[in-house]
Amino acid sequence: LVMLAAFWPLTSVPTGYRGVITVGGAIKSLKEEGYVLLWPWEKKVDFNIRAEQADVEKAEGSTLDTQPVNVSLTVRYSISLDRVTEVYEKYSHDGNLASYVQTATAEVFKAVTARYTATDLIAKRSSVSNDISALLRDKMKVFGAQIISIDMRNFSFSPSYMAAINEKVTQEQLRQAADNKLKTVESEQKQKVAVAEAEA
Repeated sequence: LVMLAAFWPLTSVPTGYRGVITVGGAIKSLKEEGYVLLWPWEKKVDFNIRAEQADVEKAEGSTLDTQPVNVSLTVRYSISLDRVTEVYEKYSHDGNLASYVQTATAEVFKAVTARYTATDLIAKRSSVSNDISALLRDKMKVFGAQIISIDMRNFSFSPSYMAAINEKVTQEQLRQAADNKLKTVESEQKQKVAVAEAEA
C-alpha cells in the first residue's frame, strides 16, 4: 500500500494556477485546477494566473516644459489565460512578470509625462492616468499580461520647481492683499469726500 501511494501518478494543481506539464522540457499539456494524473516521465510546474502586484518606486520623467517629475506607481496585473504556454516558454516559468511590468511602467511614464506641461500634469491627473493605462496595456499585451489597475502616488517635482511655485503663490497672495488694501483706502477716501461735501 505504501509503495502504491509512493508511485501513484496523482497530483493536483492549486486554485489560482495552471499546471504546465512538460516531458523532457517541452510543454505537453496545460491542466486546470484540481487533480491531475502525472506519469513518472512527466513534470508539473504550477503557473500563477492570479492577480499580482508590481511596485515602481520613484519613476522618473520630464514634462513638456522640461521639469523633472517623479511618481511611485502600483500596477496590478494577471496573465491572460490563453497565453499561459507562451509566457511560460518565453518570459516566466512561474507567472511572475513583475520585472517586465516595472520596466514597461517606467518607460510609459517617461513617454506620457513628456506630453504634458508641469501644470497640466497636476491639473489633468485623470487624463495622465488614463494615458499611462492605455499605453501600458498595449505594451504588456506583448508579454501576455493584462493590466487590472494602476495607482499613482507621491507625485513630486524638483525642489527648485516646487520653490518657484510656492514663491508664485506667495507673490499672488501679496498682490491680492495690496489690491484689497488699495480698495479699502479708496473706499475710505470716497467716504471722507462724501462727508466733506455733506458738511459744505
